[in-house]
Amino acid sequence: MAACTSASRSCSTTRPPTAAPFIASPTSTEPSATFSALLELAPRLGLGAAEIKRDLRLEKSAAFAQTSLYNRVFAAADARSGSRLPREAMPRIDLKSPKIQRKLTTAWFAERVDARHRTCLGRDRSASP
Repeated sequence: MAACTSASRSCSTTRPPTAAPFIASPTSTEPSATFSALLELAPRLGLGAAEIKRDLRLEKSAAFAQTSLYNRVFAAADARSGSRLPREAMPRIDLKSPKIQRKLTTAWFAERVDARHRTCLGRDRSASP
């Protein structure tokens, strides 16, 4: 479901906050691909459908990282890979615009904002009038 606002020029393709993350779309009764995949993994994860649904409801909050679903999925992935896998990653989406002349990505933009923030925090505020 896409929701766009012309004032902010932003578009969102996420589900509305009331939609269940285990349903493919608000108008569908089909399970989502994520929920279906997790149901297949459920025996290996030691979780039931109700526990998976409970934890998936927290998918958009920081509390999700504390759920048994999150912890067990990453424990299984870590065990399979033989090393600890990253829990988050910076998306590397190319930024394109008529005003952009060089290759820029969301990662470049985020790193630039972070560098400016650190510079600002490092300034001597006592020198200001």
